[in-house]
Amino acid sequence: MGDGDGTTTNWTCGDPLPYQGYDYATVQIGDQCWFAENLSAEFFANGEAVSSLLSDSHWGSASFGATAAYGESTSYCESFSP
Repeated sequence: MGDGDGTTTNWTCGDPLPYQGYDYATVQIGDQCWFAENLSAEFFANGEAVSSLLSDSHWGSASFGATAAYGESTSYCESFSP
């Protein structure tokens, strides 16, 4: 993995992986390395903000990427246990 200045750093699955200012825990599953937690990105790779707090009607017609968290808005799912 490069660190942006043309050099290479040693990184092993199981080590934290920095991305957009946050260090994500990683875990080896079979022969693949995965994030051990959900992505917390606020911006897409092109720099545009990830939309959040959409209403139920907006989710129904959204044609763009967005994020949601259980219980964060006026969604009907607030009153149900996951």
